[in-house]
Amino acid sequence: MSFLVKCRKSNLIELGTEPGVTIPPEAVIANIKRLITSSENYDEEFVKQVFERIIEERIKREENERMENENAMISHKLNEKENSRIYVDSHKVFNSSIRNEKGEPKCFSCNLFGHISKDCPNPCTLCGLKGH
Repeated sequence: MSFLVKCRKSNLIELGTEPGVTIPPEAVIANIKRLITSSENYDEEFVKQVFERIIEERIKREENERMENENAMISHKLNEKENSRIYVDSHKVFNSSIRNEKGEPKCFSCNLFGHISKDCPNPCTLCGLKGH
C-alpha cells in the first residue's frame, strides 16, 4: 500500500477501474485509496503491478507529447527560416534586375549599368530626345 502514497488522482481512478471499483467523480484521493484497498478483489501484488504499468504508460505518453511538441516547434522554426529565405532570395532577384554587384543602377532605356534613364547618354527610342 505504500506505493499508493504519492499518486495522482487520475492514476488512482484508472487503477480503481482495473479491479472493478466504481469511483464517483467527486471523490478525493483519500477516498479513492480507501475504495481500492477495501474492495473485494483487492490483491496488493496485482494492484502494484497495474499501478506500475499505469505509471510507465503515463511517462511514455508524456515523453511522446513532449517530443511531438519539440518536433512541431522545430518544424515551425524551419518553416519560418525557409519563408524568410524565400523573401531574401526574391528580394535579391528583384534588386539584381535594377542594380549590379557593385550596386550601380540600371538604365531602363539602354539596359546598361552605371546610370539611370534620365541621365542616359543615348536618345529616347520613342521620341529621340535625351534626359527623360
